Amino acid sequence: MSGQDNGSKTSNGDGEISRREVVYLQPAEYAYAGDDEISLVDLWLILTRRKWTIVGITVLCLALGLAYALIKSETFEYRTGIELARVHGGPGSGGLELVFPKDESVVMLQDLLIPQARENIFGKEEGQRFKVEVNKEASDNTVLLKTEAESQDRKKVEKLHQSIADALAKRHVTELQKKIKLYISPFQSRVELLNEQIDTLEQQLKEMSEHSYSAQNENSLVIAQQMGDIREELASVRVQRSNEKSAVETIREASHPTRVSFLASESYEPVGMGNAVIVALSLVVGVILGVFAAFFRQFLANVRAASSQR
Repeated sequence: MSGQDNGSKTSNGDGEISRREVVYLQPAEYAYAGDDEISLVDLWLILTRRKWTIVGITVLCLALGLAYALIKSETFEYRTGIELARVHGGPGSGGLELVFPKDESVVMLQDLLIPQARENIFGKEEGQRFKVEVNKEASDNTVLLKTEAESQDRKKVEKLHQSIADALAKRHVTELQKKIKLYISPFQSRVELLNEQIDTLEQQLKEMSEHSYSAQNENSLVIAQQMGDIREELASVRVQRSNEKSAVETIREASHPTRVSFLASESYEPVGMGNAVIVALSLVVGVILGVFAAFFRQFLANVRAASSQR
């Protein structure tokens, strides 16, 4: 067998052939992976060789992040509560009910009133800074307007939210008046009928009172009894009329237009990324950019070395 064979054949005592494996040791400089494989040792050597590049870029990003965290203005959330228009159905009804369905009001705000108000107050470009979110989960008859802005812009947010609420109230007021008129109409009709009945009874009392002076004793007793019955009926009718008038007042007083319950209430804490988060992100970004820069510098060095050998 030649020295290039991987092993040699030998015969044992039983006549069987076995193979003795020959192990060739490679020199240390050839013990790493092939050219087309990534060696972790090589990567580590590059990182240690270019460590000051990584440190420098990391420190630079950290300094920029810290400077931004110190100079940036804090952003707060401002909330405005809008109580939607409701009308009272009067005694025996379910109480207050919305003039317009809540979902319909939310769609009107999002698609029409908010864009119009932003453009009218600030113009197209500046208006884009003031995003207004509509939250309908507050309560059955309230929607919330939410805007994130810096503290120095609070007055602008107040003006924007108030304008939106006024525009919505203007849309609701006509329908509110129609429903109030519709609900009080039956009660007012009954009040008019009761007024006529009261006038009739009072007229009868007046006439009987005049006849009682000229009537004889027996007739005067009968007239007095009839007058008592009329007075009792008159009192009952007056109570009914009072109840009907009270129902009308209840509908008018309990019903209310769309109105602002609170305007641009500022959140207790700033919203968005805090300073600690900004610094931490700056550190992570700095390390990533530093590693990338280290490999890129090594790549350029390898290119220069290859070019010089040609």
